[in-house]
Amino acid sequence: MHGRPRKSLSDGGSQEKDMAKAAGLQSLQTQFFKNHHEKIYTKEALQLNAKLLEINPEIYTAWNYRKLAIKQLLESESDSAVIKQSLDEELRVVERALKRNHKSYGAWHHRKWVINMGYSSLDHEFQLLDQLLKADSRNFHGWNYRRFVADMKKSRDEDELKFTTKKINENFSNYSAWHNRSAILSHMLKNKYGGISAKEQEMTEEYELVRQALFTDSEDQSGWFYHLWLLGQTIAPIGPKLEMSWPSNGSQLIIDFNEQSHAYVSDFDTPFGTDRCMFSEGIPLVLHFSEPVKGVNASTVTVSSLLLESESLVWRPISPHGLQAKTWVTLLKLPSTKFRAGETYKVQIRVADTLGIISLNGYNFTCPTALDFSLDVHTMTTIRSTGGNSVTVPLAWEADFFFPLAIDENKFPIELHLDSLSIDGSGNQENTRWQQETLDREIKVCRELLEIEMDSKWAKLTLARLLIAQDMLSGGSILRNKRMHTDEVLQLFNDLIEIDPSHAEYYKDQFSLILLDKDWRLCSCWVA
Repeated sequence: MHGRPRKSLSDGGSQEKDMAKAAGLQSLQTQFFKNHHEKIYTKEALQLNAKLLEINPEIYTAWNYRKLAIKQLLESESDSAVIKQSLDEELRVVERALKRNHKSYGAWHHRKWVINMGYSSLDHEFQLLDQLLKADSRNFHGWNYRRFVADMKKSRDEDELKFTTKKINENFSNYSAWHNRSAILSHMLKNKYGGISAKEQEMTEEYELVRQALFTDSEDQSGWFYHLWLLGQTIAPIGPKLEMSWPSNGSQLIIDFNEQSHAYVSDFDTPFGTDRCMFSEGIPLVLHFSEPVKGVNASTVTVSSLLLESESLVWRPISPHGLQAKTWVTLLKLPSTKFRAGETYKVQIRVADTLGIISLNGYNFTCPTALDFSLDVHTMTTIRSTGGNSVTVPLAWEADFFFPLAIDENKFPIELHLDSLSIDGSGNQENTRWQQETLDREIKVCRELLEIEMDSKWAKLTLARLLIAQDMLSGGSILRNKRMHTDEVLQLFNDLIEIDPSHAEYYKDQFSLILLDKDWRLCSCWVA
């Protein structure tokens, strides 16, 4: 990717010199493995090992041998000065090895292992990294190690972000700097600190930065890959969302009770595989989030109704993975003695935007949601003749017509049919408006770039992705069965097949997926 192939270890000498070096290397390896098998960790043995690693840093066993030697020292030595001196020597061995090959995985891993001991100066590590990244600003090993050291030192994310800005301004083609920037921003957005007041503001500034790189060299892939990451962040919401619920918002459930106080519930949109359910322990309330969450309880989700008893509801996850799940259920215990025929009883559910509900990756639930449904007590009647007179009597529901669901507080059905459940997404209109504005702006940027460079494959590919994202974002509008930009996207992939034949198969796959989506939506319109 960086266009910098690894240099040959040979210095171009004569064949006789190369053979002599090979013989010397073989002799060092033989003696090293002998010391390793016999667990000899003397000063002379470590010096021989260091010499071997300076010639060939790729021998993982040699690095592991040094770790074993240090562990033995730690077990027998209590003087911290002696331990630090030995660890400093390990760092010097690594430095000499990296001069031979600055992309040696074994050398970098060994340095991390030594630094983790806690005896070394992290400021010194930053100084060495500054020198390394001046010599090779795109060395991904160096950038990865810098993130490690910054984390060890608890460096401020803003400072690390400024460093990447400096390196990117020096060279827009620094893919490793762009990647490091995405890692830092992901951490900052996740933890909501580091000077970021809002995702929208930060992402807008990032688009402005990468735009400079795109117009400087539209064929350099580094900026385009970062732009693709920004697009992913733009269309993906931060934090979990409440996607579905049962009873659904605004629904009306028809309810009745038998002699055993079992609740008969009739609702066409139940997630239990039937529209007529009989519950013996209580009516389940179902909340389904966009990703696994924890912290759903009586303090983060409140349920209020005149029918409810005083005790708090207990929410339980439907998941084989412990306390985190997408779907949560509680039982609404309704005493039949409180119901009166013909009455309607309201139930309100409030999911608060407190810090209690947290996703698997650490994001907080930040979209307060209000749900309301009603319980209508069964009032169907029939006409009966009694003593020659016609009277109206209640029509009792038969248990045979209802599917019994044995749900208790400790075991809920693992499989729920959630297809028909939904949450009104109007609460996220502000977020959607920013997404639309961002996509519109970036589409305009790509079109302007294509006016300058008509055959820019990166601009065409990014434009196609932006148009697809815009159509997907408009999926809930009147365009539900029609993608506005389908024909243009198909043409863009056709163009890409011609101007970038080395990736033609990928473009053909994307073309087929878009065409299949178009045909499926056309069929859906005819069926509707």
